[in-house]
Amino acid sequence: MNFPDLPEGVTATFENVAGSIDTVPVVFEAKADAPLVGKLCEVTAKPVDPKVEALAEYVQPIDLVYGQNNAPIYAIDTRKLAVAVVDEVPYKLHIVQPKVPVVQNGELKLKVVAERAKDFKGPINVRMLFTPPGLGTAANVEMPGDKSEIEYPVSGNGNAELRKWKICMLGSSDSNGAIWAASEPAELEVAEAFVDLKIDMAAAEQGKPTSVVVHLENKTKFDGKAEIKLLGLPRNATASDMQISADDKQVVFNVNTAADTPVGQHGSLFCQVTVMKNGEPVVHSLGRGGVLRVDAPPPPKKGEPPKPAVAQAAPQPAAAPEAKPLSRLEKLRLDAEQKK
Repeated sequence: MNFPDLPEGVTATFENVAGSIDTVPVVFEAKADAPLVGKLCEVTAKPVDPKVEALAEYVQPIDLVYGQNNAPIYAIDTRKLAVAVVDEVPYKLHIVQPKVPVVQNGELKLKVVAERAKDFKGPINVRMLFTPPGLGTAANVEMPGDKSEIEYPVSGNGNAELRKWKICMLGSSDSNGAIWAASEPAELEVAEAFVDLKIDMAAAEQGKPTSVVVHLENKTKFDGKAEIKLLGLPRNATASDMQISADDKQVVFNVNTAADTPVGQHGSLFCQVTVMKNGEPVVHSLGRGGVLRVDAPPPPKKGEPPKPAVAQAAPQPAAAPEAKPLSRLEKLRLDAEQKK
């Protein structure tokens, strides 16, 4: 891509368009002493491979007349890009370069900082100008007028392309009219998850504790301990957070249920794993679809008074490392014996 005749003092920053996408962000920047001028500029592009002979041109459709339901009924195509240098706007946006990647099936919070003019207190709506494939972002995050930074959430799905991307933020505000400004480009890396896991199906009786076994598979070596949380539990069921290392093969959560924890098969369990790297968190959301079945207590035996309801089972101490948790089949057999 090339912009051969931009106005004096204006530069364009961009990267080559990857073969897997059809969009790339371009950031234009004017020097502080650039003349205030507007111009129609050429935009050209050609393949990176010199053996491929092809030349592209710029085309921008412009709707001039709208009809019913705002459907365009007259439009033209312009073959040049309009670029204008205007007076300095009252804010600048900056992305704080992240020190860690966003991982597949994970999330990252980008820090975006606004450099405000002294008298500018207006809110700024911030969005990502270009979203790499396989990533999800917020539509807009508002930076209030009394704030100068926000955290912008970015998440990756399981098929997000593994590579480094150039990204930038676009801000919009109002000061006697719309004001638009972009940040400088920053680099965002998409990486493979550090760990993968599988949650065994578990069962519990209302008001009683149970164990949920999670099998771990290390993908990327990490140092120290990582925090792991069991989330998506049914109402009034709780589990303490645990820690794992890169060498652990499984972790067992002690889950406490209440007398009013809903009966049924709950397939909403997943684990959030947070690995610290370069002083910043790498957050994973893994094992979605884990199942915890909650059963009602068995009816009292004939002639036996019903047992009083228990509001909440007392927290259970963690099992000793040597204790092997019961398999699903062993637990079913034990439950059947107890009911007899």
